[in-house]
Order: sequence, then structure tokens, then C-alpha cells
Amino acid sequence: MKNYLHNNFSLAIEPNRIVAVVGDPNVLTAPTNQWKQKTGMIFSSPTLFPNMTIFRNVLAGYTFNHIRLSKAEQQIIVEESLREADLWDQTKDYLNKKQHILSPVQQQQLCLARALALRPKLLLMDNPTATLDRAATEIFEELILRLKTKYTILIVPQSLAQAARIADEVMYIDDGLLIECSESRSFFLRPKDKRTEQFLNEQLA
Repeated sequence: MKNYLHNNFSLAIEPNRIVAVVGDPNVLTAPTNQWKQKTGMIFSSPTLFPNMTIFRNVLAGYTFNHIRLSKAEQQIIVEESLREADLWDQTKDYLNKKQHILSPVQQQQLCLARALALRPKLLLMDNPTATLDRAATEIFEELILRLKTKYTILIVPQSLAQAARIADEVMYIDDGLLIECSESRSFFLRPKDKRTEQFLNEQLA
């Protein structure tokens, strides 16, 4: 179990789990210096570098951290990261093209590949499907589920329904306070705290 100090509380998260955070939409912030090198962040809309190629976007974390890589290392990291993000087959012939040739979900997958390239311990996802349609959302959710075999994922979901579909655990945070954290099924069917029950009733009414 890893403890991630976040604002005024510590999050104890088992490895290889998907934990959904609901209630406070601003709970996910930039990681502290202690965890910055071990954390990958995915935002609600693709945050790519328009002047960089697909290849260079994947390696942006190394570039901005002044980490030198040989050409062979670059090739390996790019291919492995794009494969993990389920984007290699679609981009392998276009690595030197700009990212505008990609669909919205592919652009978000490219952001994911860039985060994975640095081999993080934790992935923070802040409503990563906000700009995607239903079909693209399903693609990205399936990808998230596959990634948990290698990574611990903390996500602010697009909705409670999404949390129920993909999360192993759900945390309810209100006004910066951790109200409840429990297994997903128990959270929705048998909440422990009256404040959680009230929140669910309000959101699902």
C-alpha cells in the first residue's frame, strides 16, 4: 500500500487499483515535488504540444526534464508507450506528423502515452473523457481497465455512472475532507456515512 499525501490528508491506495474520487471536483492538483517524478497526469482535454510531432510529444517529459536518451532508447520508449496506450498501430507510420491528424480519443491516448513514457507509479486522471463522445469514452474506459494491471490510477470520473463502471474503490471528498472510502459496490449500495448517502441521493435523484 502506498500513501500519497494530498492537501490535508493522506491517501492510502493499494497498488494496481482504480480509485475514483467524487464530490470535490478540485481534489486532483499537481503532484508535490516528492511525487512529481513518479506521477503521470491526464487532464480533461488533450494537452499536447502543437509544434511537436507525435514522436516528440511522447518524449516531451524527457525533453523538459533535460534527460538525454540515445536514438535507440527513444525508439524503444516511444513504441512501448504507444503500445501501452493502444495507439501504436494507428500511429506507427505517422510518428513524424503533428498530432492534429489524430481523432479526439487518439489525442487523449497520446497524452496518456506521454505520461506512461516516464514510467510513473501513479496515474492521476482528471475527468479524462470530458470531451469524448460515448463511443470514444468506452474505448478510453477499456484502456483504463487494462492499465490497472501495471499502474495505480486515481481518477475524477465524468459521472457517478463512470465511477461505478471502472472503479475498484470510491472516495467521497467534501470541502477538502475525506468522508468515505470503500469498495465500489459497497459505496453505492451500502454507504457507511450519512453524508455519503445524502450525496448519492442528491446526485442520482
